[in-house]
Amino acid sequence: MMKVLLNGFTSAALALLLTFNASQAALIKLDLAKTPAPDPGPDIAYAGSVLATPSDGNALTTGNQDTAIVFGDFLSALPATTGSYSLQNVHANGPATVVFIPGPNITVVSQSLIGGDFQIYNSTNVKLLDVSLASSVLSGTAGPASTTANVFSVTNGTVVGGTLASQIASNSISFSIALTNISGGGMAVDVNNVLAAFTASATKEIAGNPVPEPSAAILLVLGSWCTVLRRRG
Repeated sequence: MMKVLLNGFTSAALALLLTFNASQAALIKLDLAKTPAPDPGPDIAYAGSVLATPSDGNALTTGNQDTAIVFGDFLSALPATTGSYSLQNVHANGPATVVFIPGPNITVVSQSLIGGDFQIYNSTNVKLLDVSLASSVLSGTAGPASTTANVFSVTNGTVVGGTLASQIASNSISFSIALTNISGGGMAVDVNNVLAAFTASATKEIAGNPVPEPSAAILLVLGSWCTVLRRRG
């Protein structure tokens, strides 16, 4: 029974990632190891059951990691730019799940995560976006030699601030972080299914919905009232 549940959890996690990539246009793309001047240090670190961005040592930018920023979807009119990004307080939620998938003969490690928040700043340190997170998943192939993994949202994040907040529906933020160049323990777990510490390079895609136009919001309210009145009648 437990094996069925674990396989189901991993399949669901992978399905969520595929769904994000297939159905949601990226609103904002971040490349924390940005070119033409990539930073030499890690972009993301997992240590002590916490996933976060370590400082890149640049005290001139507010965020922990300098990044390239590309806008898409309904923000596509904004020009590509550079800025900085911070991720903090994302905690492991229980032990890691390890499942062997016989078809491709790979072992997948999934770590449930809870909480945290992230911020994006532009090149003049103006906060563009501040998002509070609820739950997410870190998933990748197992083994010290593993070099890639992904982090993606399970529940939508909530916009709590930033100059772009007025354009993005509050509870519509989803994201996917691609991790490469994983070093340290890689996606390895110990006998207690505790995920080993690692560092990695990262790119991130953020999706969200636009704030409804006033006319659309009015129609939505009227539609809700009509439904209530029909039920009362």
